[in-house]
Amino acid sequence: MNADPQVNMVAFRLHPQGRVATGRARTRDDDALQQAWNTVRQETGATPADVTRVYSEWQPSAADSAFAAATFPGVELSWSFRRPAADGWEAAFADVARQIERALTKTRMEQTAKGAPPPLL
Repeated sequence: MNADPQVNMVAFRLHPQGRVATGRARTRDDDALQQAWNTVRQETGATPADVTRVYSEWQPSAADSAFAAATFPGVELSWSFRRPAADGWEAAFADVARQIERALTKTRMEQTAKGAPPPLL
């Protein structure tokens, strides 16, 4: 999980090893998924045929959805946070920041209860 909601992390599951490669881009960018894919492609040498699943923290834009459908046909694309209307970004970022903080607090509490050191942020 990325702690900054203004940065969208995109994960690509790659065949055959099933490893996950990630890329990042500004959440508001209409081509965030494309930017993340370009990073992964350059860093790993992966091709679209290697991709078996795509996860984006934020719902892709219409342009990115079309890109994913054309580039990774038949591949599942999932996301956690709905993309807001153009005038709703600040409220969406604040809401997601609260959700992330709650999740991190819960993880810290669970790990502390188990005697493990808290995660570094």
